[in-house]
Order: sequence, then C-alpha cells, then structure tokens
Amino acid sequence: MAAHEGDSFWERQLLEEAAVPMAYRQDPLRVQGFYNARRRRLAALEPTAAHRALAQLEAAWPGDFLLVTANADDLHERAGSRALIHLFGELLKVRCTECHHAHPWAEDLDFSSCCPSCATLGQLRPHLVWYGEPPLEMERIHAALAQCTCFLALGTPGHLHPAVGFLEEVPPFARTLVLSAEPGAEPDGFQERRAGPALLRVPELVAELLAGLA
Repeated sequence: MAAHEGDSFWERQLLEEAAVPMAYRQDPLRVQGFYNARRRRLAALEPTAAHRALAQLEAAWPGDFLLVTANADDLHERAGSRALIHLFGELLKVRCTECHHAHPWAEDLDFSSCCPSCATLGQLRPHLVWYGEPPLEMERIHAALAQCTCFLALGTPGHLHPAVGFLEEVPPFARTLVLSAEPGAEPDGFQERRAGPALLRVPELVAELLAGLA
C-alpha cells in the first residue's frame, strides 16, 4: 500500500515492515494493529480533485474504460469510479487464509474475527498484496491493455513498473501519455510526457480529453 501524503517517516518504516508475509507469520497481532489503525484513518480522508476528475472521465468515455490503481484506499470509489482494479489489494477488505475468500471489512481485525464464508476464527488477513506476492487481476488488466486505444500513466515515472510493463502490452496505434511529479530523465517509450502534481494536472488533462470528445 502506498503511503498517503503526510505520513511520517516512522509510519513508512512500519509499512515496509508490515507488508512482508514473514512479519505477519511472526507477529500477526502487530501487523493487524498496524492495518487496523490505517483502516480507521480512511474515514477522515476525502477524494481529491484528481479522484473526481477520473470518475468524470469514466462516466463520459465513449468506449471501454479501466482504472488500475496502486492505492489500497477507497477514495476512487467514493469519488464515483466503478471500472476499477486495485492492483495491490484493498484496505477495506479481508481474505481468509483457510477458504481464500475475500470480504468487505471496515472493522478492526484480530484473532476473534470470524470468516463470513467458512466461519473459521482467526484466519482473516488484510486483502493486500505484500512483498513477494503477485498483483491482483492481472488477466483482466492484460486483456484491457491488448485492446487499449488510449493509455494514461498518471502519477508515476514512465520508466518504472508497473507503467513500463503495461506500456509494452499496448497496441502500437494507441495514444500513450505519462504524467509524473517531476520531468522524466529516463527514456520511457511514451509518446507524450507531462510533469507536475497529479492533484492539479490530472483535472487539467481530463478536461482536455473531455473537450476532445465534444
């Protein structure tokens, strides 16, 4: 899970420690407590102008639309996005290590938590992709990339994964654009490059795309 803006260095260090399967096996209650605290904090966060702009783009886009996010919060959903994949899982879901079913979950998690599917106690873990685990719904992402006509990589350097890996799967006729916080110094293969904070530049880009549809 990506750290939210404003997280302290100490919290980011804890996140790196908690996002390792071995940490969960060694001290599950500590890891559960870390994610319980982050889950409780979600209610105080609000979607940004960038979240709302992407939901607006989805609603107006004339063809298929898919938003793939590396974030595990629910801000895209609260902004109105529906065609959405959380590549690295969702903080407001849990997964049972016994029956492997995932379920919505907004409460704290501990050894007394019961799986809604198999009724097993103490086997629920955060539905998050930890280091060394595969990203989620890759087959669906591959299928969307294969028929993509416009690929936007927003808030990420274009030469890093997953953006660069996704770019390799986009058809040669597709429009490709990367928007990162800083001007890219590394070659990345994108046709268009823009720099600046996503909070400002994403709404600008969406307004431009929507104007082109008119």
